[in-house]
This record gives sequence, structure tokens and C-alpha cells, in this order.
Amino acid sequence: MKIHVNLVAALLLLNMHFLPNAATGIWTFSWPSPWLCFYLAIGLHFSLLSSFSWMAVEGFHLYLLLVKVFNIHVRKYLLKVSLVGWGFPTVVVSIVVIIDRDLYGSVSLDQSNSTDM
Repeated sequence: MKIHVNLVAALLLLNMHFLPNAATGIWTFSWPSPWLCFYLAIGLHFSLLSSFSWMAVEGFHLYLLLVKVFNIHVRKYLLKVSLVGWGFPTVVVSIVVIIDRDLYGSVSLDQSNSTDM
């Protein structure tokens, strides 16, 4: 049951980062701060990766429940899957920020009419 709670938390985090991005894309105004854009980009990347990770953990958990019915006790199971579910996105986003911080932020989509995203 706790895996479902973590999946719901990841999806809630995704909605909390996606909705402000969608609203600013519709209204097409310039960002008041580049740090806000940077935070929303990192938050969206992390929450999307964590949602995918928790869905994969959920799939693995269902595999254990349905296919390997007998003798599936794993010591500290929730700790191990939590490290995968939250740790993998943290590592990926941290590596991307360390390599090139400018990958997050405003990017030009079209050269002809200067559309930024």
C-alpha cells in the first residue's frame, strides 16, 4: 500500500510542477525571474522521472505479487524500492545540472518568429 502512496505523491508533484508551466505557456508572458524558470524546469524534469520510476516500481511489485507468489519476502523492501523510485530521478537531474546548467531554461523553438519555451 505504501508504494501506491509514493506513486500518488510523485504524480501530485508532477501536477504541481506541470500546471504552472502550462499556464505560463498559454499566457505567453516573459518570466519575471530566470531562477523561477530554472526551478520549474528542474522540478518538472524530476517529477516526470519520479513518476516513471514509481510506475516501474509498481510494475515490479505487481510482478512479485502475481508471478512469484511464494517466498517473496525481501528485507527492507520499501526502503529499497524508495531508493530506486526517488533516488534514480535525483541522480539523473543532479548529473544534468552538474554537466550543463544551461540545458534548463528558456529555449528558442522557432527561428522565424522567435518562439521561446
